Amino acid sequence: MMMHMRASSLLAALALLCGCNAMFGYKPGGDGNPGSDAQGDSRHPDGKAVLPGCGNGRAEGSEECDGTELRGQGCASLGLIAGDLRCSSSCGYEYGGCTSCGDHQLQGVEQCDGNERGGRSCTSLGFASGQLGCSGCKLDASTCTMPAGHGRLLHGTGKELVFRLLDTVGLTWGPPVVLPAVGAPRWTVNRISPTNPGDEVAAALAETPSDLRLHLLHLGKEGWVVDEVVTVPVASVERAVRIFDLVYEAKSGDALLVYSDETSNPVYRTYRGGWSAPARVFSASAPGTTPVRWVTLARRAASDEIALLYSDAETRVFGVIWNGDQFVKSTEGYDAAEPTTNPYPSFAACYEDQSGTLLYAAVGSCCSCFGYCTKPGTSLTAFKCGGVSGGVCGPWGLMKMAAHEGGNEILLVGDERKVAVWRPGPTGTMGWGGGAQLAAPSASNGVTWFADGAWTVGASPVAIVVHRGWPDDLSTGGSGRIFWGKYTTGWTTGAPLKVPGMGVLSWPQLEPLSGSGVIGVFSDDKGQLWAGTHDTNAWTMIPGSPIGSGLPTAVTRVFSIDIRR
Repeated sequence: MMMHMRASSLLAALALLCGCNAMFGYKPGGDGNPGSDAQGDSRHPDGKAVLPGCGNGRAEGSEECDGTELRGQGCASLGLIAGDLRCSSSCGYEYGGCTSCGDHQLQGVEQCDGNERGGRSCTSLGFASGQLGCSGCKLDASTCTMPAGHGRLLHGTGKELVFRLLDTVGLTWGPPVVLPAVGAPRWTVNRISPTNPGDEVAAALAETPSDLRLHLLHLGKEGWVVDEVVTVPVASVERAVRIFDLVYEAKSGDALLVYSDETSNPVYRTYRGGWSAPARVFSASAPGTTPVRWVTLARRAASDEIALLYSDAETRVFGVIWNGDQFVKSTEGYDAAEPTTNPYPSFAACYEDQSGTLLYAAVGSCCSCFGYCTKPGTSLTAFKCGGVSGGVCGPWGLMKMAAHEGGNEILLVGDERKVAVWRPGPTGTMGWGGGAQLAAPSASNGVTWFADGAWTVGASPVAIVVHRGWPDDLSTGGSGRIFWGKYTTGWTTGAPLKVPGMGVLSWPQLEPLSGSGVIGVFSDDKGQLWAGTHDTNAWTMIPGSPIGSGLPTAVTRVFSIDIRR
């Protein structure tokens, strides 16, 4: 039997020293191979000697092993440190699963050995910096980090998931890390831990011909790892809906995932070095009766409190609070005005950064304005609803909120260019102001969809909002434009950003940077992905755009970016 040269030499030496050649299958007069003798033998199809009785599961005669019977031997007992000793079909030891950790050579199941790491480093695994270690011939990424000023972009393309690291100071992208998606990606969310810059988690929803599959991932010692794939049987008409969300607790650094399994009671899991078993948000019956269709999580600063809001197939909205260990029932129902097939949310929630007050707004069936509720930071259940808000009325639909880090201002963004600001009034009491409808991109069609906004960080915040125009508002020739406005003490509309080669804006995502600006990532109807920064005066596209292509052109947001500040 052919053996690893190192293992053969070691075993031969041991045999000579102890005078026990027969123990290892060596017999005088043979051809020098374990398992053969001077009297001849039968041969396995691969050319190896096969001893009489080999394959009966009993190690007999000069057989080293037979099936799972290894004569009490293992990698360690044979001098190869550790690993999984196996038996070949010709009843000889196979050493491929064994390691000789400590010789500075990668062998067997070793991930590393001494200074030998197989060309891998912190950056190749997806981290921003650090020194990749090796302990017990296993990779140690404990010193790999994500310093402030870096971000992570996750997007789908075809049937793959692509992770890209971004240095927001130098505006440079790291190499792509590609993983199979087991289906066509439809929604992605990735998060960076606020307490441990080396921890990151992600969730990605992919579509197959028969179901949806939710991938749970984390950034570990060997790079991005798919921990589990959850199958969700969802009717095809509902596949555009985001049925999950993922966020870290701000204080503990544990992550919370909530998703739909096609019932009225959402499922949640936590990530604390590993994903917990699935559990129901409501221990008893859920307040609704139809399947969950859209999930939103909002994190409170400097706390483990998280607000969960979700809508069902009847577009009713429900809310409940996570206190860091469990959900505390505090349900607020709202009969939304949208039809049941509308895949977009008509509600949003956000915490005031300093006070910890939760603000929740939703479009009701009573009117064309929106209603809102607040919950003080001193209570988990005491919602106070303000009824219908003034400010901007008209058909609010898609809604998003963004909080000013370091203040209590909150930005509300809706479709059809509607914006409003939750801010202190003359007496210091929080209320709605700054309501506006941003200037239409052209006189031919005032409808705009798919908007987002973010505040800059600091004592003098500026809110930046982007939105798209209806396709017939865009210039001919395929060159797209990004429409935007900003808020300081009032709203102003900037000149549209023209991006050569860009199609019609599909989905935007805006996030604050460490300095005075924001970053925006944009997908278009050509399946391309673009990125730029705004310094509160103008947009600058990040070099390398478009940074992705082949994205699904269905009406889903198949990318997500998170920035560590």
